[in-house]
Formats: sequence, structure tokens, C-alpha cells
Amino acid sequence: MRHFPDGESYFRYETPVDGKNVILVATLGRPDAKILPLIFAAGTAMELGASQVGLVAPYLAYMRQDKSFKSGESVSSVHFAKTLSPWIDWLVTVDPHLHRRCTLNEIYSVPSLVVHAAPSFRTGLRKRFHDRC
Repeated sequence: MRHFPDGESYFRYETPVDGKNVILVATLGRPDAKILPLIFAAGTAMELGASQVGLVAPYLAYMRQDKSFKSGESVSSVHFAKTLSPWIDWLVTVDPHLHRRCTLNEIYSVPSLVVHAAPSFRTGLRKRFHDRC
């Protein structure tokens, strides 16, 4: 991936993806600059014959605005989900902001898995400090 002088994104796979499962890993913090390259990567993989395109997003953007609080506000979590869902076959993320939603499946049209960070931290801390306590 690179950018043209005018700031537009260029994307190219250098290895074949035909018939393969492609897993894109992208944190979506500060997402506005990342979403188009991500869509280009996913769309290109599909065009090249990938059997599946999955997204692992440790941080999933636009989940906080899940309700219109003032007249005219965008419910960006829904719009972002509708933007991203057509380009991926599945989604894995860590502790998304599910304040008014029970699951990601309420807004994403692809299977999703939510991973919780606390158990991993607890396990890691126990291993690291077990002998010191």
C-alpha cells in the first residue's frame, strides 16, 4: 500500500490470494484515514478470488455513537457497520462499546466475535508475577 501525491490510496497484493482465507488485521483508531485502504484491501482480495476475507480489528471504530441524542445527529455506528459489512465475511474485535446493543450482530450483517481483554491480562499478570507474591 502506498499513496499517490494527491493523497489517494494505492493497494496491490504481491502474493496470490486465490482460494485462500485472507485475514486483515487493522486497528481502526483514527478510522477516517484507514477505512478506504481497508475496503480496497478487502475488495481486491475478493476480486482476486479469496475464499473468505475476515477482519480482526482490535479497536472497532464508531461504536460510541449508537443513538441520536440531539436532532440531526448521525448514528455513526450503524452507518459504519453498513459501510464495512459488504467488504468482509466475518469480524473479530476486542471489547467494543456495546452500550445500547447486546451484540454486534444488531448492526453488522456478517458473523462477529467479541473477545474480552480482561481474562488475557489476568492470565498474563498471574504468569508474570506469580513468583513475586
